[in-house]
Amino acid sequence: MRKIRYSYMKLKTLTIIFSLLFTMTSCESDSLLKAEDAIGKAEKMIQLVEAFIDDAKSIVSADSTQEKGMRTDEKTGQTNDTIMKYSPIIERNLTADERHAITYAMFPQGNWSGEKGESRYLPYDFNAMPRRGLYSNMRNLTWREILKENRCESGVPYKNGEVDYETIGCVFAKVVFEGDKGIGEFLRPKNGSYDRQFLHEAAYDRLAKQKGVSIDEVKVYKGDSEPVERLMERWNCTEQDVWKRCGNPNKRIRVFHECADGRTVILVPRELHDHLSHCGGVEMYDRALEKES
Repeated sequence: MRKIRYSYMKLKTLTIIFSLLFTMTSCESDSLLKAEDAIGKAEKMIQLVEAFIDDAKSIVSADSTQEKGMRTDEKTGQTNDTIMKYSPIIERNLTADERHAITYAMFPQGNWSGEKGESRYLPYDFNAMPRRGLYSNMRNLTWREILKENRCESGVPYKNGEVDYETIGCVFAKVVFEGDKGIGEFLRPKNGSYDRQFLHEAAYDRLAKQKGVSIDEVKVYKGDSEPVERLMERWNCTEQDVWKRCGNPNKRIRVFHECADGRTVILVPRELHDHLSHCGGVEMYDRALEKES
C-alpha cells in the first residue's frame, strides 16, 4: 500500500505541474517556439501519467513483501527471479543476490515511472536522436519516433531489470541454448571480452531449422542486406520481393539480444536495443565462469 500511495502522490504532483504549464503557455501564445516546447513537455507528462497508472494497476496484484522490485506470479506464487530458468553454470555459481546485482548494474539515463528496472522508462529528451556507434540509428530517428514505432510511447517496460520486449510485441524470434554453459558454449574470448560471431552463427542456424528456411532468409529477416543479391538470383525476383518474401518488407534492422538467463537469445529492434544500457547474458556467463574457474 505504501508503494501505491507513493505512486499516487507522484501522479497528483505531475497533474498539478501539467495544469500550471498549460496555464503559462496559454498566456504566451504569441511565441511559437515556447508553445512547441510546452507541447513537448506536456506530451511527456501525459506519458508519465499513463505509465504511473499502469504501474499502480500492477502493484495492486503484486506481493508488497517482495524485495528488489520482484513481482509474484499469480499462478505459482513464486517471484520472477525464481521462475526464470538460468543456464546450469549460472545457477551453480551465482546466488540470487549476485544475479540481481549484475542485472541491475546498468540502466539508461532518463525518467522512470517507478523503481528502476521494474517500471517504465522514458528518455529525458523525446526529440533527441540517440546514437551509439555507426549502425545504431541508421535511419536517424528521434526517441519519439523510436518509441512510437515500437508501440511503447508511454514508456519502455522493464521486468527483473531487463527490457520486457515480450510485452510490447518486439520479440521477432527466439533461440534457447540448453547446454551446461548456455550461450557460453559459443562465446570466444577476445581482447578482454567475448566474440559473439560463433554464437550468432549458431542462432542463425537454429532459427533457419526452426522456420524451415535458409540462413540467408533469416539474415534478411534480421535486416542484413548482404544476402539479398544471392536470393534475387536464386528466386529470379526483385530486391523488394526478396525483403517481402523474407518477412521484412520495411527493411527493419534487428539485433540479437542475449538475455540475463544466459541461455536465451532473442531478435529485437536495433534502435531500441542499442540505446538502452544493460547487462545481459554475456556478462552473467562471464561472472559465473570466473567463479567456477
